[in-house]
Amino acid sequence: MSLFNISIFYHYPLQVLSFFSLLMALISIWIKKSIWIWGSFGAISLFIAGSCQLMTPIAFLPLFFLILLVWGLQFDVQGFARFLLVSTAFLTGGALFFSLLPGFAPPIALINPPLCINFGRAWVGLILLGAIVPTLSGVGTKDWKTVGGCALMGAIGLFLLLILWKPSLWKPYFSLAFFPWAGLTLFFTVLPEEVLLRGLLQKEFTVWLGSGAKAHAFSVGIAAMIYPLFHLSWAGDLSLLLPTFAIGLTLACLYQVTRMIEVSILCHFFVLGIHFCFFQQLSFWHQLPCISFGL
Repeated sequence: MSLFNISIFYHYPLQVLSFFSLLMALISIWIKKSIWIWGSFGAISLFIAGSCQLMTPIAFLPLFFLILLVWGLQFDVQGFARFLLVSTAFLTGGALFFSLLPGFAPPIALINPPLCINFGRAWVGLILLGAIVPTLSGVGTKDWKTVGGCALMGAIGLFLLLILWKPSLWKPYFSLAFFPWAGLTLFFTVLPEEVLLRGLLQKEFTVWLGSGAKAHAFSVGIAAMIYPLFHLSWAGDLSLLLPTFAIGLTLACLYQVTRMIEVSILCHFFVLGIHFCFFQQLSFWHQLPCISFGL
C-alpha cells in the first residue's frame, strides 16, 4: 500500500496510463459519441492493462461476452430472447462490477469499498454507454443546465431528508482527499453503476411494460429495490438501508422523468459527496486514503 499522492504516477506509470486511457474513452462519449474514438482509447487501455498485469488474458472473455450481448441488444429482438439478453448482460455486468470474475487485478482501493475503482467495473460503463445507452451528445442536445439543476435538486432533497431522519449523523468533515476521490468515484464507480441500473435495467423494464403509469411505477420500484443490494457491503448498519433505498428511489424517479442518464449520474455523485463530507457515520475521511494496484 502507498499513500494516495503524486508518487503513484512514477511508481505505477503503466497502470495509471491504462486507467487514464479508459478515462479518456469515457469522456470522449460526451464530446463526440463515436466508436472509433472511444473504441480506440479503450483498445489502448486494454493493451496497456495486459502488459502491466492489470488483467490477464482470461479477463478478456467476460468483456467480449458483454460486448456480444450488448451488440445483440441493438437489434429488434423481442420477447423471451430479449429478456435473456438483458438479464445475462445485467448479471455479467454485475459480476464485473463486483469483481467476481477472474483475470483482473484487485481493485484500486481507498481503504473502504465505496472508495475504490476497478478495471472491469469501468468497462461495464464504457461498453453500455458507447453502444446502447443514450447520452446528451448522442441525441444531439447538450442541455447541461437541466441536467445539473435536476441532479442538484434531487441531492439537496435527499440531504434534507437524511438530516430529518437522523440528525445525530450530522458532523461536517472535509479533507483535500475529497478531490482525487471525486474524480475517481464519478467515472469509475458512480457512472458504471448508474449505467447498469438505469441505462440498462430500468430502461428495458420501461420498454417491456409499456407507457402506462403503473408500468412506470413498477420500473422505478424494481430499480429502487435493487439499488440497496449494490451497497450492502458498505452500509454496515441495517438502519442505513432505508435512506439507501430513498436514494435509489430518487435516482430512479429522476431517470424515469428526464430519460437522461447524466441526471442520475450527477445526482448520485452529489449525494455521495454530501455523505462523505457532512455525515460522521457515512464519512471515511478520518482514515488516511491509500491506494493499491494489487501488484
